[in-house]
Amino acid sequence: MGGALLKGWFAQGLSPVDIMIVEPGGRAVVETANEHPALTVLTDASELPSDFTPDAVVFAVKPQAAADIIPAYDRFAEGGTVYLSIIAGLSLNRLIEMLGRDAAVVRAMPNTPAAIGRGISVLCPAESVGPSQKRVCKVLMAAAGQTAWVTDETDMDAVTAVSGSGPAYVFLLAEALTEAGIGAGLEPALAEQLAHATVSGAGALLDAEKSSAGTLRENVTSPGGTTEAALEILRAEDGLSQLMKRAVAAATQRSKDLAG
Repeated sequence: MGGALLKGWFAQGLSPVDIMIVEPGGRAVVETANEHPALTVLTDASELPSDFTPDAVVFAVKPQAAADIIPAYDRFAEGGTVYLSIIAGLSLNRLIEMLGRDAAVVRAMPNTPAAIGRGISVLCPAESVGPSQKRVCKVLMAAAGQTAWVTDETDMDAVTAVSGSGPAYVFLLAEALTEAGIGAGLEPALAEQLAHATVSGAGALLDAEKSSAGTLRENVTSPGGTTEAALEILRAEDGLSQLMKRAVAAATQRSKDLAG
């Protein structure tokens, strides 16, 4: 996800000289560095210049590595730096514990379509975050697609369940549609082509038309037609709507469990 954001920032015109990357694992985005020779890539926070005060520090690491990495950046907390975390499950309180009570922290939950600039990120600020710092975070996350804000951090569990995990639900739909097509007699390759094109095309239409999903569904459903016959199954009491509610509820609870 950090790499996707980096590509987005460059696409938006951010200069490599304005970015410093710290890659703790030593796997320093070699390809990106080769494409942008002016980009500074370090392997540890101790290598950052002593007089360096960034406008923003973006944390894009695995949750299990956070406790070993984040405290090294606490020296920027009093300099007006805003900390933007895309670490799944790590609460604002936990981040502030590691960075100090003066830290201005924003938590963000992006999703995987960010890799092609078509994601959506939901941001939640700590009380200490000012308007200009919020703008910085919004601009940074806009490189991955749309942005939205919540003020109640407990909403982030449901956000994770809907948009964070949501792409997997759509991919499963494409898989299931492929399997159903094969079951109806289509060759596997054709069934897969039809399912993938239909799912991606419908998503593009939903975005382009700006109509509600319900309106678009109604527009394509002729009374007594084939689509209506299928929707009667999908909208049954034990159909897709109920399954999705249960799935999102399960993902929401797991998000809460992981956050402790």
